[in-house]
Amino acid sequence: MVNNSSADSYTDYDRMFKQLIGAFLLEFMELYFTDAALLIEQDSIKEENCELRIMGDLSTRIADLVYRLRMRGEKREVILHIEGQEQRVKDYNRQMFSYFIRLHEKYPIMKILSVVVFSSGVKVEETDEYSMEFPFLKTLRFRFLKVQLKKQDWKSYRDCVNPIAAAMLSRMKYSSPERIEVKLAHLRIIARLSLPAEKVELIMAYFDSGMTLTEEEELIIDQRLQDEFGRKESEKIMGFVTSYQLKGQKEGYARGVTDGKREGIMEGRKEGIIEGVKEGRKEGIRKGIREGIREGIREGRKEGMLKGVKEGIVEGKRNIAVRMIEAGMPVDSIVKFTDLSAGEISGLAKRLEYSLED
Repeated sequence: MVNNSSADSYTDYDRMFKQLIGAFLLEFMELYFTDAALLIEQDSIKEENCELRIMGDLSTRIADLVYRLRMRGEKREVILHIEGQEQRVKDYNRQMFSYFIRLHEKYPIMKILSVVVFSSGVKVEETDEYSMEFPFLKTLRFRFLKVQLKKQDWKSYRDCVNPIAAAMLSRMKYSSPERIEVKLAHLRIIARLSLPAEKVELIMAYFDSGMTLTEEEELIIDQRLQDEFGRKESEKIMGFVTSYQLKGQKEGYARGVTDGKREGIMEGRKEGIIEGVKEGRKEGIRKGIREGIREGIREGRKEGMLKGVKEGIVEGKRNIAVRMIEAGMPVDSIVKFTDLSAGEISGLAKRLEYSLED
């Protein structure tokens, strides 16, 4: 990643990857590299900030994640270097070797363990070494650990009670009809982990970066959660989802203000239970959400975003109720799912000229 002093050059993926691994480093190593994880002394881990000159490039690159730590059996501390690569880059193995050289120069007496997480959709097998040789002599063989997510079968990880597994399921190998099952597995793992909300948000953000579901798929998932966990537990899980969605909306709104974009908050499209806020306005924080889920953000409200969010959620519940009415679902199911009153649901049905079952 190129360091530009006048602007933040990290992409969304870079930021999410670093936050996720930074929060769950040991869990990451335990999931993919058990032998190495068993040797790490947890209390010894210290994160390093490394700016490196790469391959004669005049720019400065910052390694994604570099840790100084102790491993049982090693006399000195070792360096653990982890890179996340979302886009496929030709000769990336050479870039990893360049990182290794610079790290070796910075930490000359320490052993260095390099790791790459390939998360692109490309199914071509990525190499895990960089070598150089003559017909008469092999002068170099540099190797690193790798995880190529698209080569991992999601079914092998669906029962892992591990936050990294929950986050990375969406970038693993699965068929299109399996998308709902993959999302449900993601939510089941989160339910079993009992993590604080801020860490759940990191997991969900990374997962959502690899999979976008349709409204119909989201409705099916919501109903499956209620059938599987019961209303109380499913509401707890969806509470995490809603909290994460609202936080994403606020962050997107702030970014729209900073960048001066007319679209504003793209993250707001997920506001409420189903759709979220679809558009933002250039005027930034002086205006909030007015129309909510049915029409997205038509214009900001001077009262601020919180009032807009609440109105959007109410409209979202009515929108869901309309869809459920059109699907012929009974009143009591619609009441349980949306928390709207039976009278309000009946009024919606009357306007739509539908006959409801009790």
